[in-house]
Amino acid sequence: MAARVLIHVGAPKTGTSYLESIIWGQRARLEADGIWMPGRGRAAHDALMGEVRGGVWRHANPAWTWQKVADEARRRDDVVLVSKEMLSGATAEEATIATGPLRDEEVHIIVTARQLAASLPSSWQQAVKARMRVPFGQWLAAVRRNPGHGFWRHQDPISIAQRWAPGFPPERVHVITMPPDSSDPTALWRRFASVIGVDPDSYEAPEKPRNESLGAVEIELLRRVNVGLGDALPMRDPYLDNVRAHLTRPVLLRRPDKVKFGVGAEYADWLVERADQTIRELGDYGCQIIGDLEDLRPRHELGLPSPDEVSEADIAALAVEALAKVLINAAQ
Repeated sequence: MAARVLIHVGAPKTGTSYLESIIWGQRARLEADGIWMPGRGRAAHDALMGEVRGGVWRHANPAWTWQKVADEARRRDDVVLVSKEMLSGATAEEATIATGPLRDEEVHIIVTARQLAASLPSSWQQAVKARMRVPFGQWLAAVRRNPGHGFWRHQDPISIAQRWAPGFPPERVHVITMPPDSSDPTALWRRFASVIGVDPDSYEAPEKPRNESLGAVEIELLRRVNVGLGDALPMRDPYLDNVRAHLTRPVLLRRPDKVKFGVGAEYADWLVERADQTIRELGDYGCQIIGDLEDLRPRHELGLPSPDEVSEADIAALAVEALAKVLINAAQ
């Protein structure tokens, strides 16, 4: 029987790519420290997430299933670790696809959480990169208005913990707050390392997050491309293999001097209210808090430009530049 089974379920845009770059990049050291991860690479954890979420996420003939993880855990005496951010969006019923086969193990759920002023624009951008067409302002208003919006299912730490760890004792539910962006990014790794039980200083931690962001003009152009595609290139592989491979990564992400976008100042009071609510709920919930709940208060600068406000001239200029670069890259 494994010492523990740790399932890091996200949330997305809370430093998960940064953490995964460390654990996968130094997997041999992790195993020497008694932490074992299923599969030879991230695709195995992709498949495990797909088994839980179903739909476009499901893999055909996956090499790893949750039952296989459970079978392997029974044969091991070290710690088993699974990390996949999109697990956060699972329903309570879907979560049991993972936890059910592991009922005889000591399962711990790890949730990473981030302040809303940062997670809202990051989450919308990620959705646009995955083919969403809704303008930022319209999407943001819907998130604020609708407590059942999909954003909350993926990002609200209390909701995630309740779906993944119903009835779990407090010592087996870990909520890690993401430090403010201006602080030492390695602090997130140190917090995560304290939960999985390794010495953070014995690992190489990058000094900046792994993910790059698009600017206001770049993301708005991509959203309009999504609108223009109509029903062509559906998610998941047709879109990612074409738009991400030929436009987003080699062209839009590489542009210098991208203009950062964010939540408007008119949302300031609401952001403070939501932070107060989340901090209060987490304090009352009964779980392990790693970090500082004050990290969940809005710290991002408000009043940054919205992608809805970029000029048509800037969009047109970028569209011409992007088309030229796509054609040049295709000819090489």
